[in-house]
Amino acid sequence: MEPGLELPERIERYCQQRAVLLESVAPLVRAADIQRPFSPALQENLQENLRRIRVAFEALFAAELAPLEPGYRERLTLAACAAADWASWQLLRDQLGPSVAQASSWP
Repeated sequence: MEPGLELPERIERYCQQRAVLLESVAPLVRAADIQRPFSPALQENLQENLRRIRVAFEALFAAELAPLEPGYRERLTLAACAAADWASWQLLRDQLGPSVAQASSWP
């Protein structure tokens, strides 16, 4: 994704991209969730995925994050990464019930 796009466009594309990805991997992640407590490899994979989400978020929104006070920037980044992760998507889609289109639109 292009960091040079206007902020609303970047947010919209980021949300859409995450939705497509998370919907496509849903069956695999559900299976991994069951086995993760017993598998160091799956635990490491989760940590790596979370790291990738953070790196991508920080790169895409670097211009907006840079001027923020470090503590606030960290909290904002963690909140955005939590929202972009499978666990939040699963809760949203499986328990709260919106469609993919509703869950991935912003705002």
